[in-house]
Amino acid sequence: MVRLGQVFQNLIKSPKKARPSQIPADQIEDVRQSGLFDRRWYLNEYPDIAAAGVDPLLHYMEHGWREARNPNSLFDTAWYLDQYPDVGDADYNPLLHYIRHGAGERRDTSMRFRPSIFQDPRTPRGPFHLAAALTYLRKIGESASNRNLPRFATKRILIIAELSIPQCRKYRVDQKCELFKRLGFDTTVINWHEASRCEAALTTHSMVIFYRVPAAHSVLQCIAKAKALGLTTFWEVDDLIFDPNAYMANASLKAVPPTIQRAVLTGVPNYREAMLACDEGIASTRALAQAMREAGVPRVHVVENALDAESLTAAKAAMARKRATDTVIRIVYGSGTNTHDEDFLEAAEAIRTCLKNHPEVRLRIIGELNLPADFSRFGKRIERFSGTTYPKYLQLMADCDIAIAPLEPTLFNDAKSNIKYIEASIVGLPSVCSTRAEFTGIIDHGRNGMLASDPRSWLEGLEALIASRELRLDVAASARKAVLARYSQDSIARTQLSSIVERLETPRKPLRVLAANVFFEPRSFGGATIVAEQMAHRLHQRDDTEMAIFTTAPPGAAEPYQILKYHARDIPVFAICVPDTHDPTLTFDSEYTTHGFREVLRFTKPDVVHFHSIQGLGAPLLKICEEEGVPSVVTLHDAWWICGRQFMIKGDGSYCFQTKIDLNVCSTCVDDAGINLYRQYRLRDMLNRADLLLTPSLF
Repeated sequence: MVRLGQVFQNLIKSPKKARPSQIPADQIEDVRQSGLFDRRWYLNEYPDIAAAGVDPLLHYMEHGWREARNPNSLFDTAWYLDQYPDVGDADYNPLLHYIRHGAGERRDTSMRFRPSIFQDPRTPRGPFHLAAALTYLRKIGESASNRNLPRFATKRILIIAELSIPQCRKYRVDQKCELFKRLGFDTTVINWHEASRCEAALTTHSMVIFYRVPAAHSVLQCIAKAKALGLTTFWEVDDLIFDPNAYMANASLKAVPPTIQRAVLTGVPNYREAMLACDEGIASTRALAQAMREAGVPRVHVVENALDAESLTAAKAAMARKRATDTVIRIVYGSGTNTHDEDFLEAAEAIRTCLKNHPEVRLRIIGELNLPADFSRFGKRIERFSGTTYPKYLQLMADCDIAIAPLEPTLFNDAKSNIKYIEASIVGLPSVCSTRAEFTGIIDHGRNGMLASDPRSWLEGLEALIASRELRLDVAASARKAVLARYSQDSIARTQLSSIVERLETPRKPLRVLAANVFFEPRSFGGATIVAEQMAHRLHQRDDTEMAIFTTAPPGAAEPYQILKYHARDIPVFAICVPDTHDPTLTFDSEYTTHGFREVLRFTKPDVVHFHSIQGLGAPLLKICEEEGVPSVVTLHDAWWICGRQFMIKGDGSYCFQTKIDLNVCSTCVDDAGINLYRQYRLRDMLNRADLLLTPSLF
C-alpha cells in the first residue's frame, strides 16, 4: 500500500502530457500562419489561460471561440458570430472563417476593424490588412511600455459630460470652460453619449474630466484609454448621485413616480463605479468632496459654482428695471423642478403665518411646487410662474423683496451648493436660508442673510425683513458684496481650479516643431522618411528644440481618420488612420485629414510646421497652418509637387528631361490628364501658402 501511495504521489507531481488536439492540423496552421492570433495579447487578456499553462492558440481553437474569447484586439468573436449568423449556423470557428472566407468577402471583424468602410472595393482581398494593423498596434504599444515619458507641455482639457440638464451644464460645464480660459487653457466639450468622438479626442488633450457620467461600457473604455495615454482622469459631480444611502434618506425622492425612483436608485452604482474608475474627483461643495473621499476617491478638489458673465449681465439688466411701486412685499422661492416639495415644508409654517398676519405679503413660486392644501385659502396672493429662461428667471426674482432657500436636513442637501443664495444676492435680494453647510459657510446671520433651522427661526427671519425695508436693503447689499468677492470667476479660478491644472504647467523648450510625413517609425519606408526620422531625433536631442510628428497609420488600425498617439523613442507621434482609396485626388487634396491635423496643431501648439512627403495626408494641411497662424516649411524631397508620377520617370521607365513643367507634355504621360491639370493648380496654390521651401539640391 505504501508503494501504491508513492505511485499516486509521483503521478500527481509529474508533468501532464499534452493531450493531442482534436482540431485538424491544417486549421491550426492556417491560423498560425495568418498572424491574426496574438499569443501575448491572449494571455494578458485572459490570465486564467496563462495560469493554466496551456497553449493559447490551441485553447482558442478548441474552447476559446466558443467562450466568446477574442484572438486579438481587433477581432470580436461574439460580434462576428452575431453579425454573420451563417458562420455560427455552420459551427465554424469565426477566426478561421475570416482567414479562409471572410477577409475575401470584406467582412468586418469588430466595431473597430471594418474593411467594409475603410477598404476600397478594388483593393486586393485578404486578411493582410488585419495582420498589418495588428503588427502596427503591437509595435506602437511596445514603444511606450514600461517607460516614464516626459510630459509634452500643452494646455488643452477635454470635458466629457452629461449635457441634458441646463442648469448643470451652465454651472459645471460652460462655466468650467470660462474658468479654464482665464487660466490660459483651451477646453473641448463632448456629450458622453458620443462614444467614438470622446475616445478620438483623448489623443489631442492633456487632461480629461468626466462630468456626471455613469459607468457605461463606452465610458469605462474611454477612462481606460485616457489612462493608457497618460492623461489624468477626473470624475466631477454636483450632488450625491453616487451614494445610495443619501438618496434613500432624501425625502424629495418620494415626490417623483415610483418608476423614476427605481431608475434613479438603479443608476447610483453606475455613477459610483465611474467615479472610482477615475484618478481624482471634483466636487461642487466641501461636504460632497468629503463624501467622495469616504467612498474611496483618493484625491478630491472643490470647485464651487462661480458667477459667470451671463449671470452678471442678466442680473444687471434685472436690477436696472424698475420694481413695482405697490406696497406689496413678495417672498420668492425658485423651486425649479417638482422634487422640492419636502424642502419647502421646512419654511411652510412660517410663510403661512406671514401670509396670515401681513395682508401685503405675497408668495411667488418660480417653477414646479406642490403646496400644502391649506395654502389654497390665500388665492391670488400665491403667484406662480412656470420654467423660463435664465434672464427671465432673474427678472422674476428681482421683482421681489425676500428670497428663501429651504432645504431639509439631510446629507444629500448638505452636499448641495448655495446657488439659490448666490442668485438672489446678485439681483439685490436678502435671503432666509436653511442651516445647510454651504449656506452657513458664507452667511453671517443678520448681516448678509438670515439662517433658519426650525419654524421659529424661519418666522423670526422673515418677520424681521418684512418689518424693515432698511434692513432688507442693508442685508441685500452685504450679500451682494460677499458673493461678488467670493464667487467671481477670477477668484474661483485662482483659488480652486489652479490646483487641478498646475501639473500641466511644465516648461517647453524655446522651439517646438511639428513635422509631417506620410510614414514614420515603426513604418519606416522610403528615403524621405529616413531623412524625416533622423532629422526629428537629432533636433529633439537639442536643448532648445522639441519635436512632435504627424503621420499616417495603416488602414484598420483605427476608425477612418481617427488619430492614434504613441512615442517614437521620446517623440510624441500622432498617426491618422487613412483608409484605402483608388481616388487619385485624395492622395494630394484630401479634406478628410484636415480636422485631425487641426486638432493636433491646436494640441501641440508648434512654433513651426515642417512638411516632408505628404502624399496621402494631402496638401490642404498647409492651408490649415495658415488659418491657425502657424508658419510652415516644406522640404521638396522629390518632384511630387510638380509631377503626377512623383519622380519624373515616364511610363516606359525613362527620365523626363523637363526643366520647366509643360502640362501638355505631362498629359501624354499621366493616367488622367484632367486630374493632373487640377492637381498642378491645386498643389501650386497650397505650396504658395508655405513660408519657406527647402530643397536638397539646386536642381
